[in-house]
Order: sequence, then C-alpha cells, then structure tokens
Amino acid sequence: MQDIHPIKPIIETPVFTEFQVLFFWGVLALVLGGGSFFIGLQIRKKYRDYISTKKIIEPDKPRERDHKKEALDQLKKIKPMIDQQAFKEFYLAVTEVVKDYLTYKYQVTIVKMTTKEIKKLKPIPKTLKVQLQDFLSRVDEAKFAKAHQREEVALFVLELAKSLIR
Repeated sequence: MQDIHPIKPIIETPVFTEFQVLFFWGVLALVLGGGSFFIGLQIRKKYRDYISTKKIIEPDKPRERDHKKEALDQLKKIKPMIDQQAFKEFYLAVTEVVKDYLTYKYQVTIVKMTTKEIKKLKPIPKTLKVQLQDFLSRVDEAKFAKAHQREEVALFVLELAKSLIR
C-alpha cells in the first residue's frame, strides 16, 4: 500500500496568530462603530433641521370661531334694514341669526324648528326660554300678522336678540 501516493498534496491553511485575529476584529469593530456613529450624526442633524423648519413654517393653529361675536356683528349689519323700512326682511334675518347662534350653543338644530317646537326644548335653560318666547312671539307677530311695523318695536326686538346672544 505504500505505492499509492495522494493525487494532490494537502493544502495547508495559514494559521493566524492570536494577535492577528484580535487586530482584525478590532479594526472591524472600529470601522463598524465609526460608520454607525457617522450615520447617527447625520440622522440627528436631519431630524433637528426638520424640527426647526417645521416650527418656523408651521402656521398658528386656527382659532376657534367666536360665534357670539359673529352673531353680534351680524346683528349690527342687519340694523340698517330698520332705517330702510324693510321690516319683514329684518325680522327674518334677526330670527336666523338668533337661531343659528342657539343651534351652535346648545347643539340642537333650532334653525328648522317652529316656535312651538323651540318652546319644548329641554337643553335650553328656563330663564332663556322666557326671553326666547318673548322674542319669538314678537317676531312671529311681525312676520305673519304684519304687526309691529314701527322702528321702535324693531329696535326693541334687536335688543332682545342681543340679550339672547349675550
């Protein structure tokens, strides 16, 4: 059996010393650590830039509508109708403004209700109901019975509307 020789000589793998292995892993750790650190700095910088530009560009939050002020402003715009003797349009506009405001304030769709239905509403306080009944009865008389076609009465109704809104 000695006459059989191996076909190819055995390849010997190089043996690394302990120092060479530690040096390799140390360099690899430094490269990976440095790369991670650099990437982290870049991400941090982009995040800071994003936050700072967002604060500058971001518009102020929209303010909540001041329904009371809007309603009172609308009543001021309606007042000239009295001077023009347009009483029917005046009473319709005043009623609409008051109903819109009360719809917002009490979260009940008062706009489409009749005077009788409004009187039965529960969310409206009793003290306000009394004022509202007075206001609605005067407005209904003026709209449907053509009563109160005078400036003094229209001005009084306008003041009633303002007191309901305040």
